[in-house]
Amino acid sequence: MLFLFLTIELFSQTDLVISEIRISNLYPNLTDSTYNEDEEAGPSLSITCYISNKSHDTLKIFPSESWILCSFKYRGITYQKDMYALPFGENDSIQVTPESKTDFFITTNIFYGTPLWELNKEDYSIELLETLPTIKIYYQDPINKLYSSEIQKVSIE
Repeated sequence: MLFLFLTIELFSQTDLVISEIRISNLYPNLTDSTYNEDEEAGPSLSITCYISNKSHDTLKIFPSESWILCSFKYRGITYQKDMYALPFGENDSIQVTPESKTDFFITTNIFYGTPLWELNKEDYSIELLETLPTIKIYYQDPINKLYSSEIQKVSIE
C-alpha cells in the first residue's frame, strides 16, 4: 500500500502537458495539379508539450531512451501512433530542476495509417472535432512514465 501512495505522489509532482496543438492541412488543396504528399496525408498536428517538475528535487529524464506515443479516440475506438521528438530525443539525459520545465515537439499526420485516412478526402473537420479532446501523449523512459493531463491551446494554420 505504501508503494501506491509513493506512485501517486510522484505523478502529482510531475506533469506532462500539451501546451499547444497546431493543425494544418485540415482542408487539403487537392484540386491543384501539383502533387503535394503532405496534403495527401491529411491533417497534420504540430504538438508542443512540456514536462514540469513541481517537486523540490531535480527530475532526471532520458529522452534518447524514451518512447513517446500519441493516442486518440474516434467513435469509441482508440488509435495509437509511435512518435519521436527531435531534437529532444537526441539528449541522453535532461535535468529538470525544481519548479521548472522542459519542452518537446512532435508532428504527426494524425489519421494517416489509420482507417480514418482516405485518399483525396477534402475535409477532416468532423473527425478532428471528435478526436481533439481525446488526444493524449504518453512519455516513458527507463525511470519515468507520464501521460498528458491537459491540452491548453488549439489553433488552425
